[in-house]
Amino acid sequence: MSEQRPERPQRKNGRPTNGNGGIRFGSQRGLFGWVLFIALAVLLFMLLNKTSNQYTQIPVSEFESRLVEDKVRKVVVQGDELTGEFRNAETIPSVTGNVTKYRVVYPSGTFANGGPQFRWIMDHKASAVVEAENNQNLLINILVPLIPWLLIFGFIWFLVTRSLRGACRAQHVVLTGPGRWVPDPPAPPGHPSA
Repeated sequence: MSEQRPERPQRKNGRPTNGNGGIRFGSQRGLFGWVLFIALAVLLFMLLNKTSNQYTQIPVSEFESRLVEDKVRKVVVQGDELTGEFRNAETIPSVTGNVTKYRVVYPSGTFANGGPQFRWIMDHKASAVVEAENNQNLLINILVPLIPWLLIFGFIWFLVTRSLRGACRAQHVVLTGPGRWVPDPPAPPGHPSA
């Protein structure tokens, strides 16, 4: 004859304990999922706001007029964005307060392959130092665009698995692994759910 297993003691809510002292690891995984989701969202926010905290965005026309007047100390070209410093704090009409560190965003493709706008900056730079930075960090170039998608798909996965668990509990079905559904054993006679 096969070996008989002792029955699990009933919990107050009528469900048997899971054999580890009543600790449910599913709730800890759910909490970990939320903490991970919030941490990734904060990381993404901090990463995207890194440059905007240091530099004040100014209009292209204001930058170009100050470049011609030799009020620019440094220009760093990175993609279609310029960052740098003025020689002294400048008052920009569309910006509140004085600006020392600036950021200028040009339309996409303006500086591609040393276009005419880059040549214009080089011709009118006076004593300003012009540098070019090519961000070749492969991890940043691939990972940053993927972070929002990972967060979206992770959140959807979290919601689907959570609702699937809720549906299984309502049907008295236990998920035992990928693709395996095992119904709960029938309640003993005299049990309130029988």
